[in-house]
Parts: sequence; structure tokens; C-alpha cells
Amino acid sequence: MAKIEQDGIPRHLSADELQALEEKFDPEMRFREVARPLAILTGIILFLLSCYHYYTAGFGIPQATVHRGLHMGVTLALVFFSFSAFGARRTEPGPLAPLGLPLIDWAMAIAGTAAALYVPWIYSELAFRVGNPLPIDILMGTILIVVLLEAVRRSMGWPLPVIAILFIAYAYFGQSMPGILVHPGASWSNIVNHLYLTSQGIYGTALGVIATYVFHFVLFGVMATRIGLGQLFIDLASTGGRYAGGPAKVSVLSSALLGSISGSSIANTVTTGALTIPAMIRIGYPRHFAAAVEAASSTGGQITPPVMGAVAFPDDRIPGRAADDDPDRRAGSGLHAFLRRPRAGAPGGAASWPARPVGGRAAERLEGAEGRLAVGRAADPAGGRAAVGRTPLPPPSGRSAPVSRCWRSRNS
Repeated sequence: MAKIEQDGIPRHLSADELQALEEKFDPEMRFREVARPLAILTGIILFLLSCYHYYTAGFGIPQATVHRGLHMGVTLALVFFSFSAFGARRTEPGPLAPLGLPLIDWAMAIAGTAAALYVPWIYSELAFRVGNPLPIDILMGTILIVVLLEAVRRSMGWPLPVIAILFIAYAYFGQSMPGILVHPGASWSNIVNHLYLTSQGIYGTALGVIATYVFHFVLFGVMATRIGLGQLFIDLASTGGRYAGGPAKVSVLSSALLGSISGSSIANTVTTGALTIPAMIRIGYPRHFAAAVEAASSTGGQITPPVMGAVAFPDDRIPGRAADDDPDRRAGSGLHAFLRRPRAGAPGGAASWPARPVGGRAAERLEGAEGRLAVGRAADPAGGRAAVGRTPLPPPSGRSAPVSRCWRSRNS
């Protein structure tokens, strides 16, 4: 449980306050409170979807379009079960909200599922319809596009659907665009044909990667977190607290370990930062530096294998290589985030900057007017360059200088 100071009095953050922080900064955590019957229905659907994916992982997937459509159809229904339209935490059951779910959400969940499963249903006839869609094809494609945009808005916020709408509008109004942006344009029928009936749109590579690879890793991460593996990683990381820059190193290591099963930088920051940021401040780290170390570490933890951020998998597939063709490259991305040179901004190196001794002559300390972290600048005997990021004037014992010795205001 995190400890913070309020009006100079230390107090602990409750689990509800930590959850509120996650929901404030991460739209994906703003789940609605559902009635028990709907919760049971959602749990059964999730269990069956998990069993299906683990079965296909072991025995092979069906035809790609069928597999992707099934995954998307069930997921769309779950999104409308889990996220309200405008952030309402709970809806009381009634005639307009069966099982505590508004009728509009039931309608969008059913319509989205039907539209997603329509393409797998007509797959045997798809070769004769691509490029010349029937009216029913355009109707079902329009429904799926609208429902999909609304589902993304509810679960991830406005930015991504707004970008998608702008590009769809650009395709439709191409003849009205200025200068070099002008193009012949496309009719709504052609846009739906491309986005809905071909493998270059909604049923493309990104959905295939999510349905085939990402789901399994995310489910593993959720299960590992629920059984307490995240807290175990934090406890293991705390063993590094006795070294130079100890609390900051704990922040870096715990974020890397927890990120390996969470895949979320915001959840990472709230979980580990609630412990490590107060610890860094307590021993003398500046508040903005403690927050920066945790934020950078949690962002790096998001791309630490095996779960990683979902974007890591499409990144491997879009250029045309299989997701498991080069596992060393994917694993190396997380390691590079923590182990690259400190001057390049790696959190692993930055954690030791305020408390690392420097050999040779010490030059000057750099402080901001309002009291920034004192970064030592020492002369480099080899080339006369400035070595930034070291604590000048190491103590006589040769050990790391306390953080408080590296921190003062320019005006003091």
C-alpha cells in the first residue's frame, strides 16, 4: 500500500484510490459495475473465449477470416458489456436496462457480433463479392465500422477513432482536397468493400496478430498478476535497495519485472510507483526526478517480454516477417530500453546519476533556479570532454555520495 504526504502528514493510499488513479489516466481501466447475472454471463463468455484460443494455440486455427471474425465478434460484445457510453459506473436494472445493461448497449453488442460473423459466414462466396458487394454487404459493413469505432472510443478514448474517421473522410472526399492531397476519391460502397470484405482492412494483419498471438500473452499476464506474481517481482526487486541509487534501482527493476506480465505502462506506474516514488523522495530525490524515473521505467516495462505492449506484435508482422522469426530482436527491445548508455536516457543509468562517484577532477555542479537535480560535470582526462551524470567529489570512503549532497538550490 502506497504512502503519501498530505499537509505534512503521511497516510496510505487505499486500493480504491489506486484504482481511481488508474481509471483517471487509462481509459482501458474504466470498467462499469455490472449486475450479477450479467457478470456471470460475461465470465462464461470470457472462459469459453479463453478455452477456444488455447485450443487453437495447441491444435491450429481454422481459416484465418473465420478465426479473426469469431475473435472480433465475441470481443465486441464484451466491450459493450464492460464499458459504458459516457463513463457511468453503474446502471440500475429496469425495462430500459435488462440485467443492468442499457438497450442501446445490447443492440450494439448484438449488431457488432452479427456483422463481425457475417464475413466468415459468407466466406465461400466472398471471392465473387469482393469488388462488387451486394447491398446487404454494404449494410453489414457499415454497421461493423460504426460499432467498431464506438467500441474503440469506449475502451481507449477519442484519439484513435478520430484518426480513423479522418482517414475515412479523406478517402471519401478526395476530390475536394486541396493541392497535392487531391485524389479521385472513393464511393462509400468501395470504402466498405475495402475495409470489410478484403484482408487489407478490418480483417487484416493487425486483427490476425491480436487473435493469434497477443491474446495468449495478455491472458497469461492477467493470470500471473491475479495469483500474486506481480507482488513477488516487486519484492525481488527490492533487494537492490542497498546499492547506490537504491530506491530508483528498485523502481527500474520492479517496473521491468511487473511490465513483463502486465503489458501496460500506466498500470505499471500506479502499481510500482505507489511504492517506489515515496521511497525515492524520502531519501532525498527531487519529486520530479523520482516521478520521471518511475515513468521511464514503466514505459520500458511495457515492452519487456513475454507479454509486452500489443503493438510489439503487429510491428513484427506488418513488414512481412512472422512474429517468432526473430525473438531475440523483440526481447532486445526491452533490454535496450533499460541498459543503453545513461547519456542516452536509459532509466537504468539515470537511477544512479544522483549517487554515483566520479574519478578524476571534479568541475562544477549544475542546478536549476528552482532547485533541480545536481548533475556533476567532470573533466575527462582522455579527451577533455564533459562527463555528465556523475556525482562530483566522491566521499573519502570511496562509496557513493548521499543524494542529499548532490542536491541544492542555486540560490542557496
